[in-house]
Parts: sequence; C-alpha cells; structure tokens
Amino acid sequence: MSYKNLQHYRYTVHRYLDAIWILSSRKNKARSSMYKWLSYKINVDEKMAHVKYFDRAMCRKVIKILRPMYIQLYGKDLDYIRRPDKTKALHEKEVKLEKMYYSNKTSKVYVFYNKPDGRRIGSCWTITIYCKSKELGMNSKVYDYSKTELWLVQKLGVKDLNDVFDFDITLENVAKWIWDSILPCYKVDIKTENGELVVYEEEKD
Repeated sequence: MSYKNLQHYRYTVHRYLDAIWILSSRKNKARSSMYKWLSYKINVDEKMAHVKYFDRAMCRKVIKILRPMYIQLYGKDLDYIRRPDKTKALHEKEVKLEKMYYSNKTSKVYVFYNKPDGRRIGSCWTITIYCKSKELGMNSKVYDYSKTELWLVQKLGVKDLNDVFDFDITLENVAKWIWDSILPCYKVDIKTENGELVVYEEEKD
C-alpha cells in the first residue's frame, strides 16, 4: 500500500485501530486498553500513543504491528482508500448549492394604537423587508420595492392599528403579517425608536 502524505499515514492507522476496536468483545474499555497496549508495543508514554502525535516513521512502525492483527481478524488487508480531501468536499458542496438573489428595503412608518391597559402608543417603526428569489422578476429585480413604503404607510400609518388588525398589536404579530403579505419575503425586522427590535424569519433547513 502506498501513502500520499503524513495525513494518509495517520488515516490508515486510524482505520486499522477502529476496525480492530469494533470487533472487541469489551468495546467500552477496548479503546483505552488498546492505546495502553500500543504504547507498550511502540515504547512511548501512553499519553503520546495517539495518532495525532505520530510522524511517518512511527506510523510505519504501528502499521507493521496492526496489519497482521487486522488480516487475522478479517482475512485480508485494508483496501486502499485515499484520505478524504476536505477542501474538495467543501467545494463540491458549494457547487451543489442553489444560487439565490437577495435584496432588502428599509422604511420608516409612524404608527399609533391602544394598549390593552388603555394607554395610547405612538411610535416610529423602522421596518426592513428582506426578499430572495432564484430568478429575477419585474425590472430584473428580486422584488419591486417602489411602492413598498407607500403600502406600509397606507396599512400601518393611516389608521389606528386596533381598527386594522384583529390580533394583538405587537411587533411580533405585525412582522409576521408583513412576512405573510409579501411572497418573496423571507425575513422582516421591526425596530422601534426606543431600541426594541423584533425579527420574523422563515425557518432554516
């Protein structure tokens, strides 16, 4: 068996150790006892008898010890498997990701409503609407925000919110209502002038 580099040496040692360990009748103690046994065989301190500390020479020494044991247990030697290339795997994962366009629009709307305790509330809300789409729509945009601010003012800033909605007037409920009203919307932020912030966002996979 040929080895590409030190990482592949260590990867092979791990494969031998794991395969031998998994067939042990005392799995709960086999790994610790195996490393203790290995430290004795290679004449190093038990704390250093771990693959991450091995150089090429030590890996070759350990492989010579473990290979006969593996062949005795499985009737053959390990098949050659190159150590997985994490960089390549990450690149392939990125390639499989779907491309998506993102955009957002921030508007300010002055709203007023009554609290359940009768207090009259007036506040300036900063509302940010986030949209995404795989394909561009009208005017080659993710979403046409040209009338969004006017729509928010007409819906939220003209009437008492208690007369507009049949739910409790909270930032959370209004954020969800905006999210439901705009099809490509995936997130809504509402921030009040006193610093309170609420975010409503679609659930991520």
